[in-house]
Amino acid sequence: MDKVERIIKTIKAEKNRTDKHFKGIEFNIRQNEVVMIFDYDETVNNVKQDPHYIKHNKDPEWLTLEELEKIQQALHEQNIHFIERRDEFM
Repeated sequence: MDKVERIIKTIKAEKNRTDKHFKGIEFNIRQNEVVMIFDYDETVNNVKQDPHYIKHNKDPEWLTLEELEKIQQALHEQNIHFIERRDEFM
């Protein structure tokens, strides 16, 4: 399984989870580098009503621009929300 297929499969699995509320994907794009971050609802209390539980979100994925295009196309087809950020830092 190639990287893009693995990521799409992981996104679909995260969308169907009931213990976390998956909101979508955030792509941070800087020149030729893309960092993909899984976005979750931060107000969810998902472990035995423990208000001090800190959930572990998925680790970021580093992508090429070609991989970004393929993943975004799949997200459109699956109607999964994503945003692109192209922030410039000093």
